[in-house]
Amino acid sequence: MALWAKLESLSNKGRKRKDAGDLARQGVFLSACVAVSIIIDRNVLEQYIMPFMPQFIPLWMLQLFLLPLVMYAGAIISGPSEEIKITRGRRRYGGKK
Repeated sequence: MALWAKLESLSNKGRKRKDAGDLARQGVFLSACVAVSIIIDRNVLEQYIMPFMPQFIPLWMLQLFLLPLVMYAGAIISGPSEEIKITRGRRRYGGKK
């Protein structure tokens, strides 16, 4: 995704994207979350967590919720990338300036 954004910014077609670094960081973050989810799924989930779960909760349901939980925990641990600032832009459809 970062390479695509960089290539698009080099060409004059389409809107220019300046967030190639953000896309690279997001890609690394998601890749790390997927790797942690796979490790937890293969080594921890079935051996240590399934014996404590009720019989009516299948393994696939835990696997389904594992990646979003790892992403949430990773977002809390890593914190925000930068402060979000909302700036006031131009008005498009007339009105007061």
